[in-house]
Amino acid sequence: MTAVRRLYEVSARMGAGRSLAETLQAVVDGVVDGLGFGIAVLNLRHPDGKFEVIAVAGSPEAREALLGTVSSADIFDAEFAIADEWGRLRFVPHERLPEGEVIGWVPDLPVSDDPAAWHPLDALFAPLYAPDGELVGMLAVDLPEDQRRPGPIHRELLEIFATQAGLAIEKARLTDQLLAEKARLEASETTFRMVFEGAGNGMATVAFDGPESGRILRVNDAFCRITGYAADQLIGARVLDFLRDEEPAQTRQELEKVAAGNGSYRFERIFSQPTGHEIWLGGTAAIVGAGRARILLIQIDDVTARKDAERELRHHAAHDPLTGLANRRLLQHRFAAALERTRATGRRGALLFCDLNHFKLVNDGYGHEAGDRALQE
Repeated sequence: MTAVRRLYEVSARMGAGRSLAETLQAVVDGVVDGLGFGIAVLNLRHPDGKFEVIAVAGSPEAREALLGTVSSADIFDAEFAIADEWGRLRFVPHERLPEGEVIGWVPDLPVSDDPAAWHPLDALFAPLYAPDGELVGMLAVDLPEDQRRPGPIHRELLEIFATQAGLAIEKARLTDQLLAEKARLEASETTFRMVFEGAGNGMATVAFDGPESGRILRVNDAFCRITGYAADQLIGARVLDFLRDEEPAQTRQELEKVAAGNGSYRFERIFSQPTGHEIWLGGTAAIVGAGRARILLIQIDDVTARKDAERELRHHAAHDPLTGLANRRLLQHRFAAALERTRATGRRGALLFCDLNHFKLVNDGYGHEAGDRALQE
């Protein structure tokens, strides 16, 4: 009962390890403290199949000699080929080892003539398995406290402990992976927040799915500066309440296409500022996330000056620079449109010609500048 109680205590300590490193050390400490062995060495199996000594307990000399040692995936094959099978345990008696071949660290232990005594070259291994049967490590134990080869009860206790150790190691590996993923996500969030807040162009996130769809979730300072609204006026509001969308059906269709293909959507829309003044916003929108918790990441710039310049260019291209009246190109366009309406509706149209008689006398008598002013007025 004492041995079982000790096994329970060390198993509980082993299962309480929060990280993989803590759990591995708890495994070897448990062997030494609770199972009656003087030395325990744990080889962790890496994804490439190689083994690395991660934890050692019971001997500072063994720790210094073995810790960090990396071995090939087949390091135990030769020994296991000559080993006795004690359930899941593998015992390699020294008398079966090839002459002169010594693997690993050997304790300084007197050699006894008793065949049941523990020999310095004897080796006892406990393979450690995950719940799915994957080999996750190899536990090697040495120096039984009674200096004799373990009997059936001692072996069974070690085998039970090895089973619990495999489960604890797999749990700790998953915990470490979750913590690493959490740290990665936190770092990614920190990076995103720094980029988001420090960007020179306006940025906002908008809910894309669920009951909050279309509502603004977050804005940066540049977005507030460009739009003229404070953050608390924008967050929670529907983005469409600020936009003048001339073609809402096309906008929805384009956003659905973006959502299906994970691309980006370029847009230019008129935005109403708090003063009632309207500006042009140009930018991109992209879907971020997956499932039913996607968001729309929007980046904007004030393109009002460009839109004004484009409008001015279009006006100059279609109007006389002196009078501001429609030029020949615009006249031809309007005439063609009126003619098309007449043909489509059957209604008659009219073309009015105006001419200024003797206007040459104004230019000749008062100069062309006076003539230009007369035309403008």
